[in-house]
Amino acid sequence: MKKLVALLVAGSAIFTLASANVIIDQYVDVTANPLWTNTLIDLQVGDVLTITNDVNDTWLTWDNVPITAAGSDYFTYGKGGGYDRFLQTPDALHSCMIGYIGSNEPTTISSDYFAVNLGTTLTVADASRLWLGCNDDAKSHAINDNGGSILAHVVVERNQSVPEPGIIALLGFGLVGLFGLRRKIS
Repeated sequence: MKKLVALLVAGSAIFTLASANVIIDQYVDVTANPLWTNTLIDLQVGDVLTITNDVNDTWLTWDNVPITAAGSDYFTYGKGGGYDRFLQTPDALHSCMIGYIGSNEPTTISSDYFAVNLGTTLTVADASRLWLGCNDDAKSHAINDNGGSILAHVVVERNQSVPEPGIIALLGFGLVGLFGLRRKIS
């Protein structure tokens, strides 16, 4: 009997949790007007977020120039220089796809925006909602003058601890064996 108890204690010590990827894989229609699209995807800390776009998918600028999610230097060089204020960087391409992770739709220019362009992968630092949009310039104060939409492919990989089925079955057989041994003794 002591050997059986020792065996059960050892068996329960090897009861571990295995890690499994839970994948969110969906397409989101990202419009250029209004500026932000709510993806309805809630992210958790540690999630690996990958966003890709089709190079042939386009939205239109205010003067109907087709632009892909990779953006264009059309504004920077064709409109007299400057830079797009949303990404706060001189090399930000006008109308490139941008992302934001936050609970509410962004209403101000923020350094928390990140460039998506044709594709990006990042590890999520803050648990919140994913927003995607068009990096339209605010220089002209006409930040909703683009049109059309681009289909973004969003993949979220999340590690979650789940019980390993083989170990649960082993524990179950051990309990059945204990029950049978107890009935045999009595």
